Amino acid sequence: IFLDKDEIKIMDFLSTTGKITSNDVLEILGIAKRTSQLKLKNLLDKGLIQTEGKGPSTFYFLKE
Repeated sequence: IFLDKDEIKIMDFLSTTGKITSNDVLEILGIAKRTSQLKLKNLLDKGLIQTEGKGPSTFYFLKE
């Protein structure tokens, strides 16, 4: 599985903290909210992370 530098930063944050939100991603990477959501969706599609919650309360964590 190929990860770009931003996805590696997200995965690193996740391995340290256990969970992440799209707001965390936009702060870490300095990108727009929509872009942070797309980056998280790409990681979801690759089967590396999973979600919990809906809407603004959604957070992501490493897949077991």
